[in-house]
Amino acid sequence: TLVFPNIAGIPGQFVTFNVGLAGGDDVTTAQVDVLFDMSQLQVSITEPACTLHPRLLDEGSFEAEVRLPQVPPNPPGLGRLRLAVLDKMPPIDSFGEGPIWQCRFRIQPGAAPASGQLQYDTMRLEIADPGANTFTARVIGGGITVNPRPRCVTDEMCPEGTECKGNECRPIIECDGPMAGPGQCLDDRQA
Repeated sequence: TLVFPNIAGIPGQFVTFNVGLAGGDDVTTAQVDVLFDMSQLQVSITEPACTLHPRLLDEGSFEAEVRLPQVPPNPPGLGRLRLAVLDKMPPIDSFGEGPIWQCRFRIQPGAAPASGQLQYDTMRLEIADPGANTFTARVIGGGITVNPRPRCVTDEMCPEGTECKGNECRPIIECDGPMAGPGQCLDDRQA
């Protein structure tokens, strides 16, 4: 079973979390397509949204494949993030329960307070052993909660990716980098 934690934050906040394996042992490959509501979450298009957890880097020659595929087509309003881990170098290694990927998403800066759920394309879900024998696979978790912006007096009172403006934690508008938004900046300054 692949386990996604519940994600909570305020608009503009970066959230970092682990995706793990519960149950099973002798796993060599795992893959899932995650469908996320683009009005609630944002992932970088220039940097991997998820990387291998350090424990897998220590256990063998595992590699992560993290992409934003366009095939199959996404349902309206949803983004698709494909996560895979595999061992491409003989001898084939395996892993057991524990974290697999470390991910970093951003709560959409313009998101309204609400709750939702990550969705999973079960046609792209696979967990297999070194002999390419597949396990009965499932995915659980992945609730999303967008909380209202908290009141503040200083930037230190606000979560990562936000700053105190008008006594409220508001998203920091990035003028460059993977989370930069079009039309938000003028001469590398926030508009």
